[in-house]
Amino acid sequence: MQLVGVFDINNEAAVACSSACNAPVSINRRIFFASDDVDAVLIAAATSTCSDYIEAAVAAGHGRW
Repeated sequence: MQLVGVFDINNEAAVACSSACNAPVSINRRIFFASDDVDAVLIAAATSTCSDYIEAAVAAGHGRW
């Protein structure tokens, strides 16, 4: 398994995570979710924003229940 990217609305947090995990930062979640390199998506977000990320991931074909 390989981490292929990090997205966070807080760019500083994204950069810190990407540095620690040696993965690139994505600045656009829809482009990130649509990448052919993405096989799975882990969403760790506040409840108020979680559904937006789930919907974007599912729309990009990552909906596995």
